[in-house]
Amino acid sequence: MQRLLFLCVVILSSAAAPSQEGRLVFKEQVIDPDAGVGYAVTVADINHDGKTDIVVVTENPDQVVWYENPSWTRRIIVEGFPKLPVCVQPLDVNNDGLLDLFVANYLKWDVNNEPVCEIDGAHDDPDVRPWPGDA
Repeated sequence: MQRLLFLCVVILSSAAAPSQEGRLVFKEQVIDPDAGVGYAVTVADINHDGKTDIVVVTENPDQVVWYENPSWTRRIIVEGFPKLPVCVQPLDVNNDGLLDLFVANYLKWDVNNEPVCEIDGAHDDPDVRPWPGDA
């Protein structure tokens, strides 16, 4: 069975008018009808143009995709790595004025069979050093 995610945006602007019942009326805008199975959606000004863009994590294929506001042009940021990305968080972690995107992937781990989480010989234990990449 093929599953599709229709990526939609609800636009709220000064053009949105209250209905006769006093509720706001929203307009649906389909951005990418072929986005695939999506795991996460976040918003951030990726290209520093003052407009809020959309970032999506999808497994069709494993991608992190940026939809640039206002044209919603689809741009692939990362493809194929990590496998099965499931979340993304924008943050300027090093205070250089540029957004960094943190992407996490699905991890299959069973505490009953593998009591120590280990990746390439590195343990998830703060007392075990060095981790790969530690100085």
